[in-house]
Amino acid sequence: MFHRIGKDGTRYAGKMGAGILFTDGKQVLLLKRADGDHQGTWGQPGGEVEPGETTVDAAIREAQEECGNFNGYRVGEFEEKDGLHRWTTYLYKVPGPFPCKLSKEHSEYKWIDIDKLRSENLHPKFKQNLPAYLKLIGRKFKVIGSFKEWLASQEN
Repeated sequence: MFHRIGKDGTRYAGKMGAGILFTDGKQVLLLKRADGDHQGTWGQPGGEVEPGETTVDAAIREAQEECGNFNGYRVGEFEEKDGLHRWTTYLYKVPGPFPCKLSKEHSEYKWIDIDKLRSENLHPKFKQNLPAYLKLIGRKFKVIGSFKEWLASQEN
């Protein structure tokens, strides 16, 4: 069921959603939307929080449904609110890129270098929150090179 609960009347499938941003500190996992709103854009695994679920339980369930099993652990989180809708992204540290077993919701997956994220056709909400995601990754991982320089430029 869709609700027009965003600040500007944006429709959301549910009042809360959650996802996982997987990273090894050098790359992040992106999934390409196969259909629906923003088809063809790249984002993280995630979706609607079901009744009785916590946001972290929903994020884990959605990640397993959309990319299969994974080996990692939670190191941070970021919450974004749009009107009456709330989205929580959990940052998961993984030992390295892992293969995904995609659901029908996504047509492709890829691991992309963090410093190349801005050049991708990102889901609008993912793109909007990208600076916050990158700061969170920067705080949780030892970062060197151009990504560190990019973070410094965002603080000015």
